[in-house]
Amino acid sequence: MGKKIRLVGVLLGSMLLLSACKGKEEEKEPTPEPTIRQEQLVTPMEPAPSVTPAESGLVFRLETEEYSAKEGDVEVFQAKLVYPVFEGGCADALNEFVSSMIGGFRLRLPLSEENARLNYAEFSGEDIEYAFPEAEELDITIVAEAEEWLSFSSLWYGNTGGPHPNTYCKTYVRKKADGSEVKIEEYLEQYGLTLEETAAYAAEQVRAVSEEGMFWDEEGLPESFLKILEEDQWYLTEKGLMLFANPYELAAYVYGKIEYEIPYEVLQQGLKNQ
Repeated sequence: MGKKIRLVGVLLGSMLLLSACKGKEEEKEPTPEPTIRQEQLVTPMEPAPSVTPAESGLVFRLETEEYSAKEGDVEVFQAKLVYPVFEGGCADALNEFVSSMIGGFRLRLPLSEENARLNYAEFSGEDIEYAFPEAEELDITIVAEAEEWLSFSSLWYGNTGGPHPNTYCKTYVRKKADGSEVKIEEYLEQYGLTLEETAAYAAEQVRAVSEEGMFWDEEGLPESFLKILEEDQWYLTEKGLMLFANPYELAAYVYGKIEYEIPYEVLQQGLKNQ
């Protein structure tokens, strides 16, 4: 009987001790939630890629940087990046190549933002639609993909004041094996073609379908297309070899980007037009 009483006493004491501890915990001030500083809310410069990459090993990142300069509902400046990220294979070489383009874009942003603010201040209140600065954008995409190569296009758009936004396209063809660049001379060699004859063919075809007086130098189109090839303004599509000129390079701004595609069948037949 004495043992039972002692056991009940121990249990009762434990219950009283736990009750007292619980009371003290309830009397404590609630722990405040940690505050988040404003700089912690900034969009990270390198957001994580998608967790479900495409079968080819491609994923795409979308990165947006918004600046705070506004007048009412008008954005004074905004910058946007869209670019592919690679996994597996020659991923390191391809990602390094894409990163170099992104680095150049970011170096340009501070000056673009300053120009946007200055232009907005100058034209603010005037009834000029194009006077309001808009954005800088870099869009890097894959134009076409084959077993041995990837064809890239990077489009740089900028409008920080003025009647015409600036658009500039640059293209690249890279080997999947090691990420190295495919040069136009190397690519044409498989068809037994030279830069000069390819440029002359493209100029002849473009001249035949263009309106009279369209080009700055119509007679010099073969030399112009040769320069286009030498400056790597070409890329590969699903159907053929595409040559292009950016706005103002061959003609007035109203004609925009000028392109001409030579089908693979024509290349294989030695540029014999069908």
